[in-house]
Amino acid sequence: MITALFLVLFLISTPLSHASGKFYYGTGEGAGVKVSLPLGEQNSFRVRHVVDGDTIELENGEKVRYIGIDAPEERKRVGEAWLYDPEPHALEAAQENRALVEGKKVRLEFDQKTRDRYGRLLAYVYAPIALLGNASYDGEVILDSHEIFVNALLLQKGLVRPLPVPPNVRYADRFHKLVLKAQKEKIGLWEERKE
Repeated sequence: MITALFLVLFLISTPLSHASGKFYYGTGEGAGVKVSLPLGEQNSFRVRHVVDGDTIELENGEKVRYIGIDAPEERKRVGEAWLYDPEPHALEAAQENRALVEGKKVRLEFDQKTRDRYGRLLAYVYAPIALLGNASYDGEVILDSHEIFVNALLLQKGLVRPLPVPPNVRYADRFHKLVLKAQKEKIGLWEERKE
């Protein structure tokens, strides 16, 4: 009986793997989606570098673009060159993202489409709640899984715009509500500007 219980607990807590030694993960709607990433600890991947407010690079070199949001750009392309010319709140979005995830382990959740046209992974990103200290569950950004939904927090703080791109629209309604709240509170991108 104890052996059977141990086996069940082991199977529940062990991620699915494939003979290739790669880890395959999909969750919720679109669970059939398969993305090959190096074997991780419970879907957890360390962030090597924050590229900007909506893109990170994992320790394994994979770049991850956050689903459903669009951060202001820090650089713009002029001919063949990239010029540093940050849009309003681009630096704040990148700084907030960096504080939440850089050098830390995050959990990735995928939707229907797993890569963009540049080959980046498309994901919802979750960071451990301990990073924020005493935060209380709200069901939108602070989850009962003791995680913070990074995509949603950046929207809640008004640092990014919503960018629903079908078929990856699982949280589009939640994101829309968060943006309406940020607009009503006039924070971040939605603050009143004094000319």
